[in-house]
Amino acid sequence: MLLTMTSIVIIISVAMLFAILSSFIPFSNAYWNIVQYSSAYYAAMSAVERWALAVRYAGPWFDWESWWKYTNKNVNWYYNTWNVADYWLENFVSYWDARRTTLYWNVRSKVNSIPMKWQGDVDPAFTEWSLYDYNALNYHSSILIPLWWVWFIAPGDYYSKSWDYQTDTAYSGFVWNFRLSPYLFKKTKGNGGNATFAKLCTQHCPWSVDYTYDENIAIVDWVIKGKYVKPKEGSTDTEEVEVSILPSESVDVWTAYYVYYDRDSVIRKRYIGQSESSTAKWSNVIFGDNKNPVWNEYIDNLNIMSRASEDLKKLQNSKGIGTFNAILQDSNFKSPYISFELVNYLWSEWSWTSTWAHHLYPFLEYQFKVGNWYFSDRYYTIKWEWKVWKYDVRLQVKKPTIKDSSLWNFTIIF
Repeated sequence: MLLTMTSIVIIISVAMLFAILSSFIPFSNAYWNIVQYSSAYYAAMSAVERWALAVRYAGPWFDWESWWKYTNKNVNWYYNTWNVADYWLENFVSYWDARRTTLYWNVRSKVNSIPMKWQGDVDPAFTEWSLYDYNALNYHSSILIPLWWVWFIAPGDYYSKSWDYQTDTAYSGFVWNFRLSPYLFKKTKGNGGNATFAKLCTQHCPWSVDYTYDENIAIVDWVIKGKYVKPKEGSTDTEEVEVSILPSESVDVWTAYYVYYDRDSVIRKRYIGQSESSTAKWSNVIFGDNKNPVWNEYIDNLNIMSRASEDLKKLQNSKGIGTFNAILQDSNFKSPYISFELVNYLWSEWSWTSTWAHHLYPFLEYQFKVGNWYFSDRYYTIKWEWKVWKYDVRLQVKKPTIKDSSLWNFTIIF
């Protein structure tokens, strides 16, 4: 009898113990999930604060990574990128096993083309898988690209050491390519397949004032800006003078807007690539050892708006005097950047087979390339990775390197 009662008590006790544990285990799991999530969250916040300090005290070309990544392939169990200013702390954001944590960040802005390969921003609905090397230029929306970088700053000095924008010493000019979207061009041809109707209209365009002007209409506005350091008048001190290099427009007023192409540097319809092929050739817009980015002859001087214009026109390099390269390579020309803007509508030719007679292209595609030098991207690309046990999070943010403002950026109306 006693043995039976003892067995019953033991069974009841074990049952009660399992009942208690069954309610406690989910609570325990939830607690540890909260611990891991909170650790990952605060690790992320720590990484955010770190890059925020970095880009506050440094500028583009601040390309750097720091802290560590967990990996089970490395004999040291972690991929360590720490620097003197960001050394790894053992057991940081980990309660007992640092091997299961990741806390890593990097900042990138160094590029030699925009966009980089496979990083174009054209909407996938308007492109094909092999055409991701172009960006979209939208109507009346300026694209600003810095032509400079910040000299390297040692990791331990980026909070305090002074820095300045400089053009890469290997600078050798740059090339712009503009084209209609090949995908939309192919669609605009229609069932008849006539490519003529997909090209930009050259006469009888919608709302045109003078039909002879349609083929010469300006498509893209451009301007190069910077600051030139020169001596003050009657003083040994120097001053920074604002500089704007504008396109030169050459129109024959006696022949209804006929354009002298060899004297004109406005980007007009003839310089826009129009084809359904992604490899089709088109006119390059070259800012290099010349005075005309779209033609190589007959412009005596660049169209420079500045108190230092005469000084700039006298600058020279091995290729010539007063060229784009001669000015941008000069050590006294600071913080140069170039701005482009799509300023007129891209209407296709008129077609009987079209429902609306003319098609309107929603954007223009562009590609910006340089030679063996580098410049700052339009954005800092900032990446974070953090892992605490089963929580593995990766995040990417792009922060503009130049802030556009209508107070100091303007458009030339043709």
